[in-house]
Amino acid sequence: MFLIYGGFGTDANLQALSLSWGTLSPSFVSTTISYTASVNFNVTSLTVTARTVQTQSSFTVNSVTALNNVASQSITLNVGSNTINVLVTSGNGLNTRTYTVTVTRSAACKIYVIFFE
Repeated sequence: MFLIYGGFGTDANLQALSLSWGTLSPSFVSTTISYTASVNFNVTSLTVTARTVQTQSSFTVNSVTALNNVASQSITLNVGSNTINVLVTSGNGLNTRTYTVTVTRSAACKIYVIFFE
């Protein structure tokens, strides 16, 4: 018989998630995995900052390894819908959870100038 005991956590949840631009909707709750945010046309990129519930857990932002409480790499935003995936892996490597943020970047404003004589 084997008794396995280890200090590696099984929790694949985030404790916090935020964007450098825009506001998450709904407000962050670790059990909610789908969020939206809107940014103006002049916002061409943003970063994601997250913190795992257990320090042994790890996560990636759009498949790039990120660190707890440290801004991710810069994510370029196209006009329209942009999907950002935050994949959390538990410390023991057995559990995962993906948080998805859909950021909508607005189109440029068109200004029409009409001259009258």
